[in-house]
Amino acid sequence: MSPRRNATIADLQRGKNAGELRSEIEPELLNDAIFGAIYYRLLLRSGPLTKRFGEELVEQVLGTKQVVTPRRARARKSPVAS
Repeated sequence: MSPRRNATIADLQRGKNAGELRSEIEPELLNDAIFGAIYYRLLLRSGPLTKRFGEELVEQVLGTKQVVTPRRARARKSPVAS
């Protein structure tokens, strides 16, 4: 494994040990899930790599995404793309 991947997995393991991540999280799989989606989008140019994409990706992978009701969805829409 590359030093960068090892360092990221170690950071995720520290977060798990500190209780910042759920105990059932597998750091290697979490790393692959997040970075795999980023590389997929980058290599296949399937969409822009934006801050919003990164935030929503992490929320989805970690299971922290809240259900957005139609009323909340309208309130969240922004005229400026992120």
